[in-house]
Amino acid sequence: MQWNKSELLDPGGALVNSEGYRDELLGLPLLTFLATNRESRLSIFSDQQNGLVFELESAGGGLTSTGGANLFLSNYSISQLPLSRRLTYEVSLKLTKAKVDAVAFAEAGAVKAQVLTGFTLFYLDPSSRQKTSVFVQLLHSSSAQERAEYRGCFPERGGRNIVFNPILKSDQALRFIVATGAPQHWSYDINQLVCDLAQRMFSCRDDGGRMSDSVGFPQEARDLSNWHLTSMYVGLETQERDLRPGAVVRSRQGSVDVAVQISKLALKYGRESASCLAPKN
Repeated sequence: MQWNKSELLDPGGALVNSEGYRDELLGLPLLTFLATNRESRLSIFSDQQNGLVFELESAGGGLTSTGGANLFLSNYSISQLPLSRRLTYEVSLKLTKAKVDAVAFAEAGAVKAQVLTGFTLFYLDPSSRQKTSVFVQLLHSSSAQERAEYRGCFPERGGRNIVFNPILKSDQALRFIVATGAPQHWSYDINQLVCDLAQRMFSCRDDGGRMSDSVGFPQEARDLSNWHLTSMYVGLETQERDLRPGAVVRSRQGSVDVAVQISKLALKYGRESASCLAPKN
């Protein structure tokens, strides 16, 4: 999946066992897909310990009002998975490129790279039957070393989109440096993330981007049977130009080239029930 990319990966031009993308530990990739401008790459390796390993590389990109340029692995086959049962997300990650260089006059945030996992969910109000779309993003690593929770609210099609980026514990964060050796593996409790966001307030913007009001979720949002997961994605966001409305300098303000290896990716749906209203078993 790609967002805000000027050119897409070419699915018909795969390179087989390309020596140019050999990995010191994994050897030659089975397949490599490239964008014509070389700002996006997907290489697929096979490894005895980690199974299939997907290496994503992203360079360039512009920062818009909705974020930077994205290159993700995604899963849209999830069909409204209810969160009333225990849901765990597991992933192994390893940074293999981490180049981010900004010029002295660069605007804040204009030159940056991030590794993240996103989940799209919706909350169905049991009384009004109105759906609220929610994006939960786990920021695994960032060149800017952010350690702040983000909560946003944006208009869309007569409704609102909620965005929640929680602060990960320090032992769940990936250092933004090129790594050697084996990837790091993590596990995340998705039910608990939703319980946390259900108790937060979110500052909303109007269609013009101005702050309008703040909203929160009702008590019923703590009942996880009212929540459903619809898709997920994991990968990179990069930017080296400021394309936000009102930006003074829209040309390149630096250079970005980042790559991450992703493996042992799993969503585990347990048999035990999950709730925000009772202590965990």
